[in-house]
Amino acid sequence: MRVALMRMTGRWVALVGAVAAVLAITSLLVVPRVAGQQGQTIVIDVAFDQPNIHRLAEAPAGAWPARGEVSSGGGKIFDGDLEATEQIGEFYFIGVGTSAPEYFETAANHLFEVARFELWGQGSIDVMGTVTFRGTSHLSITGGTGAFAMARGECTEEMVASRRGRFTCYIER
Repeated sequence: MRVALMRMTGRWVALVGAVAAVLAITSLLVVPRVAGQQGQTIVIDVAFDQPNIHRLAEAPAGAWPARGEVSSGGGKIFDGDLEATEQIGEFYFIGVGTSAPEYFETAANHLFEVARFELWGQGSIDVMGTVTFRGTSHLSITGGTGAFAMARGECTEEMVASRRGRFTCYIER
């Protein structure tokens, strides 16, 4: 009986020790990232240069890539204000069309895109997601450099003027 009780006690001690170790490791990994660090919201406007579209065939898509076609390009970054004229960075993107031309007016998912926003003197923000040309697009922040190293979060994009989009990015580090 005494031997059985000692085995049972030893198992409980081992179990409690394992749970304590997991909690300690979790607190070391998770708490410093959350405690004391607030999320940061950045609002930037981007002015698109003429994108390049690599056509698979002659399509009625006009300025937008059809399903399977690749679009790439870039442009200038400004503060999130339509009156802003001082350039604060550059951006680059490449995307693949995901919608057939007949659905362009209603397509919720039109372009799968990977982009990099280079903010001069601060670092870069890398984003990836699906862009729609109607409504709001949601892109995931997948990383960055400089002040944005190891960044995670989400950006939303809305077209605010002809050839000008506004990205509102909530960044967690």
